[in-house]
Formats: sequence, C-alpha cells, structure tokens
Amino acid sequence: MRIIPILIIVQFFVSNAAAQTTTDGFRTDVNALVTQVKASFDKLYVAGPTISTVNGTARSRIARLNQDGSLDTAYNPNPNAGVQAIGFSGAKLVVVGSFSNIGGGASGGIARLNYDGTNDGTFTAAVSGAATIAEQADGKILIGGSFVTVGGQTRTRLARFNTDGTLDSGFAPVIDNSVFGITIQKDGKILIAGQFQNVNGQARWSFARLNIDGSNDANFNVNPAYPGAGGTAYTSAVQADGKIIVGGNFTLYGGSTIVRNRIVRLKANGDVDTTFSPDLDAAVLKVVVQPNDKIILCGSFTTLNGVSRTYTARLNRNGTPDTGFAGSTNAQVYDATLYQDGRIFIGGDFTSVNGFPSYNRAARLYPDGRLETDMVTTFAGSPPAEMLALPNGMTLIAGGFTSVGGAARQGLARVGWTGANDTSFANPQITGGWASALAVQPDGRYLVGGDFTAAGGTSQGKLARFSTSGVIDGSFAPVISFGTSSAYVDSIAVQPDSKILVSGQFTTVNGTSRTRIARLNATGALDTTFVPPNIDFSVNVMALQSDGKVLIGGGFETINGQSRPGLARLNADGTLDTGFNPTLNGIVREVYDIKFDRAGKILIGGSFTGVSGNGRANLARLNSDGSNDTTFTADPIDGTVLVIQQDTNDYIFILGRFDNVGSFAHKGIAMLNPTGSVNSLFQDLAPNNIPLTMLIREDGRILIGGYFTTIGGQARAQFAAISRNTSPPIYILTANSATVSWYRDGVAPEVYRVVFEHSTDGINYTTLGNGTASAFPYYTWNLAMPAGTPSGYIRARGYFGDFSDRRSVVESEIYYFNPLTPLPGRPMFDFDGDGKTDPSVYRPSNGVWYLSRSAQGFAAYQFGLSSDILTPEDFDGDNKTDLAVFRPSNG
Repeated sequence: MRIIPILIIVQFFVSNAAAQTTTDGFRTDVNALVTQVKASFDKLYVAGPTISTVNGTARSRIARLNQDGSLDTAYNPNPNAGVQAIGFSGAKLVVVGSFSNIGGGASGGIARLNYDGTNDGTFTAAVSGAATIAEQADGKILIGGSFVTVGGQTRTRLARFNTDGTLDSGFAPVIDNSVFGITIQKDGKILIAGQFQNVNGQARWSFARLNIDGSNDANFNVNPAYPGAGGTAYTSAVQADGKIIVGGNFTLYGGSTIVRNRIVRLKANGDVDTTFSPDLDAAVLKVVVQPNDKIILCGSFTTLNGVSRTYTARLNRNGTPDTGFAGSTNAQVYDATLYQDGRIFIGGDFTSVNGFPSYNRAARLYPDGRLETDMVTTFAGSPPAEMLALPNGMTLIAGGFTSVGGAARQGLARVGWTGANDTSFANPQITGGWASALAVQPDGRYLVGGDFTAAGGTSQGKLARFSTSGVIDGSFAPVISFGTSSAYVDSIAVQPDSKILVSGQFTTVNGTSRTRIARLNATGALDTTFVPPNIDFSVNVMALQSDGKVLIGGGFETINGQSRPGLARLNADGTLDTGFNPTLNGIVREVYDIKFDRAGKILIGGSFTGVSGNGRANLARLNSDGSNDTTFTADPIDGTVLVIQQDTNDYIFILGRFDNVGSFAHKGIAMLNPTGSVNSLFQDLAPNNIPLTMLIREDGRILIGGYFTTIGGQARAQFAAISRNTSPPIYILTANSATVSWYRDGVAPEVYRVVFEHSTDGINYTTLGNGTASAFPYYTWNLAMPAGTPSGYIRARGYFGDFSDRRSVVESEIYYFNPLTPLPGRPMFDFDGDGKTDPSVYRPSNGVWYLSRSAQGFAAYQFGLSSDILTPEDFDGDNKTDLAVFRPSNG
C-alpha cells in the first residue's frame, strides 16, 4: 500500500539556509506601547512614542518587521523624538511626531521615508501635534491632530499635502479642537473623528464629513453627537452599503435619549441607525471593517453586551457579537490592520494574547481571532497520509494515527489554523488499518478510503462517509473486496454530478466485478453505467479532467491486455482512451501523484526513469495528449516522488523518498521553479525520516505529514507547518452589478476551478456560476453578475487537486451591496409611505422620475443625468422611498 513505505531512519544533512522555517508562527517583542501598526505587501511596521527596543535590538519609536515577526535589521529611520502616527504614501511611509530628525534628515515633525528608511526630503513643513494620517486615492496626504499651523501657515487640526510634499493651499477647513481619526470614503469625501464641536463655523460634535475641498458636507447630519455627552470619537470605518461605524468614548449619540455606548452606526446621511446598538464598557480606539462587513473593535473595553470581551472583539454586520471570534489580550489594543488574506495585525500595551504569555505589544491573529503561533501538533501512532484544505482554515487529515494533540482521533481528524483539534469533530474510530484517501461531497460530508476494517463503531471498511461532526453515515455502506487479500481504496474523486470515483486495490464492489476503479452513485450504490476496463494492478491516484475524462496512475502494467505501464486515461464512461499512450520507462514504473498546471498540462510524480524516452526521472510534465512537454527541464531526482503541489506563482513542490535534486541535497522535500529546475529554498528542511503527504494551505503555509520526528532542525511529531517567510498570499474579491472578480497572487495554492456563490444570510448559499480565468493576469477569475442579484454575501471558492467537484478548497467572502435591493418587510418604490408599491419610471435620457403614488397621485421630478443609475432607498428613516441616483462618473 503506497502510504506505508518501509520505515528507514536516515541521517539527513541540514543546511544553514533560512528562507523558510518550521518555526512557522509570528512572534515579536516590542518593549513599549505600540500605538500604530501597518502592513505593506511584504513588511510590517510598528510605531509608538517611547519604543526603544524591538526583539532586543535598539530601535527608536519605529521599526519594520519581517513576516515572521523578526526585525528587519536593514530598516532604521531612528527618529530623535516621539512618533505619533504612520501611514502609507504609495510604497513609502509618512511619519508624524515630535521629532526633528528622522531617516538621516532634518524634519519638522513630518517626513516621508523611502523603502530603505531614509528621509526622502520632500516634506519640509513644520507641524507640531499631528496624530493621524490618511492617504487619498490621488496620493495626497491628510493629517489631523491638535496643531494650528503647518509650515507657518494657519491650518487648524486638519491639513492636506500634495504628492510632492508641499502644503495644499486650497484645503483649509477650520476645526476648533483635536482630530484623532481620518477615513476617506470611496467617493473621496472625508470623515473626521475627534474632540471638536465646530467645523467651518458650524456645529459638528465629535464627528463630521467634509467634501473633497474641505467644506462641510451639507447632506450629512449637522448634529451627529450630543453636546451633553462630553464624548470623543476616535475612529471610523465604512461598510459596503455606505453606512459608517464610529467608535470612541461616548455614551450618547445624536440626542439626549439616544444611548450609544462607545460605538454607533450611522446611515450614509449621518442619521443614527436605530437597528445597531452594541454596548461596550470603555473606549473603542480602532474600528476595522472586514470585506465580509464584519467589524473588528479594539480599545480599552473589557465587556461587550455585558459579556467579557477583553480589549478586542468582533461584531457581525448587524451589530451582534461574533461569538466565534477568539481574540483577547490582557491590556489595551490601540490599532489593528488587515492582511489581504484576512489575518489581523494588532498593536497596543498588552503582553499576552489569548492567554499566551510574552506576546509583547504586537501580535498577528488568524481570521477567526486565534493567535498565530508555531504549529506543534503531535500525532501519535502512525502518521498522516492524506490532507485536504477546508474553508475557514480547517484541515482534514487522514492516516494511521490514534491521537492528535493528546486527544483520541483514530484515523481521521480536523484541525484549525493553529493545528489544534476541532473539538466539534468527534473521534471517527477508524480502526484495523489506515485511512489514506479523502474527498468532500457537495453537501459537506466527508468520504474516507483506506484499508481499515471498521469505522465509527461499525464494521464499515475500506470506504466510509462521515458527517461534518464526525458521525458515520450508516446508510452509506459499499462493500469493496479483493478476493482473500486485503482491499484498499487509495483515491476518491467526486464528479460535478455528485457521483463518486474510487480507485485502489480491489476486484469487486458491491459483489460486482470492478478491477481497481469503480464509480458509485451518491448513495454508495454501484453506478453500472460506468464500466471500466480490466486493470492488472493497483490504481494509486485519479485526476479528473475538466472534460470528464479521468487520468489514472499506479503500479499497473496493462489495461485490457494493452501495455499502459503506470499511466493511462479513461473516457467519461470508463472505457480506455486509446489516443493517450505515454510510456513510462524503467524497471519499476509506478505513478503516485498527478496534478494539472494552469495551462492544462499534466504533472506526474512517481518511480520511473523517463517518459517515452525523455529521461525525466520520477517527475515529468506532459501535454494534454500525453506527449512530452519539451519546455519542462526538470533536474534529475534520485528517488520516488509521492506528492506534487503548486502555488499561484507556478512554483512546484515535491515530496517523497529522494535525497538529491540536481546537484543539490534535498532530503524528501524540494521546491522547483516553473520550468522544473531546482530552487534552493528548501535545502535546509530535511526531515529525519520519510514524509508522506503535503498540502499548501490558504495562508501559504506548507503542511507536511510523515514518519519524521524532526524537520528543519525542530522537533515535530509526524506533522509540521512550514512558513516560507515571504510576502503573504493575496485574495481580493470584488463585485458590482456587472462583474464578480477574484484576484489571487503570491504563495496561495493554485486552483483549477472557481465557483461564485451568493447568500442573504451568510449561512445558506446558492451558486451564481463558475468563474472563468482571465488571460492576463491569469490570477483573476471572473463571472458576469446575474441580473437582479440582491445585496448579500458573495463567496468565491477555488478548488485544487484536480477538476473534481470537491477536493481541497480556499475561499474569500465579501458583502455585496445592491442599492436596488428592497429593505426587509418594506416594498420598494413606496414613495408616500402607505405600504404599497407605487408605479414609477426613471428615464435616464432626460433624468426625470415619473411617479404614480397611490395616496398622492401623479408627479414628475427632474433628477439626474443620462449616465446615472437609479438607487432608491429610505435614506431618512421615514418609511418612504427617497429619489436617488448613483453617478458612476464621480462615485
């Protein structure tokens, strides 16, 4: 059986290279309060007024970190006094504070730093008391604070700089007290939070919205904060539908009877949203809205709605607490920022996170709030043999183990981001052998194959189905046999029609002759319409093509008496594809893994000396017709390749029983360039025994299971996570009324099929359609948005492994706002508030609304331009639809 190689202890060479590591978590040590954190495409920044060391190395007030939390020693701006805020200006960093020298150049409290940390010399104005920074879409820089002059010119608490660092002479709002937070809306309007009471001569309590020129936005509620509250707003963020989350230290908002404890949501016109009312016991210092419209809160609070939530919390988009968010610290959190892959970087005055000590003032959280620590999960018994990536950071693992992390998990386990057991998944009790094959059905249930003889407390062997909670499905009971010998299932693939392909070493299924491959209906009954040929030995792996044909690899030599050593292709009905006939060379000719690349070419790994005479030992790439891909010039590999994985940048990762790739020592694991030549990054990871399985997770970590007890110089009991310590993966999902697009890049796993889905409640999803990969950049998958898709959650799911319906998956989710979606319980186009829809027409050619109101009769209104999109909504809460249009030309 392929997943149980002979156990041989080998002393492997370990180099001193450090491009990747099994110390895969994030950890840094800042000696004083962190008030600002930022994440760029490749680095992290921390800043605070009194920081003097980071990871034990001297750093004055600001430092840059690598992706693992280590100090970037090449970056040292070394300001000579306090730093109050940092913000991006393109790839550069703008810094404000009380310093007079930074980055090797004189400064008057504001500077822009080059990527190497040197002062670029463009910001020469003197300013004292700046506390916050924001970058506009056009590259101009806004600063806010307590200052009254900038560069000798009057600028009261808010100023703007041109992209060349000069003060913007056309922007000079007058604000009577401090500005602590600035947020730029998509339309360019400016939200300011602070301690002020007057803006441009008009009453504006603690929060205001300005036009791009700095004038007050007359369409925004003129008195959003109640003067008797004595409160302060510190932060704001905008949700997908234009509603605004404001955090601070206030208990009333918008009036003497409107209780809002430290957080409030405003409609787009500034009115208080009466449906949103979380209750926090102390100040909110930072609000971050995630792409799915969930709301991260950081601050001084210790309770949310009366329940303990210490210094960080997350709300659902409707304001209810997200009880699945695990983040907590032992002291204030001042700032937070998001990665493109959903992880969260936080800074503050804490020294422990989620109960883990010595996480000093900066930490990184997974999307569910769990601390990003080293993954040191222990597998007892035999090791993992197969892994699948599941949504939300979960990994399904099969093997011969008996416990995971000290808890009983026989043969099958589900672990989360940190490698910890998912306690909601019961012990599946797979005994009498290994579980070595996995697949997920469209309804989420798990198919498990192997040579086991019992599962879930029943006598079901070789192939079983489990619910997502780990309970066996007793109605699914196929019988797989191999005469008097032990049968096993080594590969499972679920077709788009939910039928199930299984392969391995067997001769009958449900009493009917099927040699080494069969197809089942979703119930487990044999599909008699799929009649495969006679295969003389084991089928180790199947890979489903997009056209329904099935590639098979294994230890067979003939199919229906025809020579097909190790590799063949079947038609969709199970018959042999006679037009596909590559010939594996060598004495031992066996294929263990098959993968497709983005161009549809076929990567095969196994034991062979070449394919059709090409001399490519143990790894080859074929064209779709089976001919050799002459552009693939893989370096020689001196042993068997068991597993192949690819990332979005076309790098190829191989795992198996080899010692060298080309002229480099690579014990068991290697990384290849897209052409097949060796990449030296994995030279130092040599496990001390044979690895069996590998998976690239959605955060770019590489999970490895096998017989080893050390890997990369670290003790790891048969399971390890490898961090490549490079730029994190990028996932950007966007949607509008015309198109849904998903952009992926970096160290993310390559996907072969993308499905876009929609949900109004975030729980039940319906399919919008399959994505199409763009020609350039290829990393973007697109779908024309179906007409009339209402507001709700849009999810992109990318499947990898092959083109089967359910193998490993990565996903992104956003909240999509369609302005034409009616409010719940209220008809759209009720212009007179009588609860009835009023016939109405908007004519873009002349910008006129024509209304026939059931209570008030006919009316016509000139309102809009020919290019406008109608966006009727009840903007003022009076239960009447208001006339409105969206103007694409200016957002």
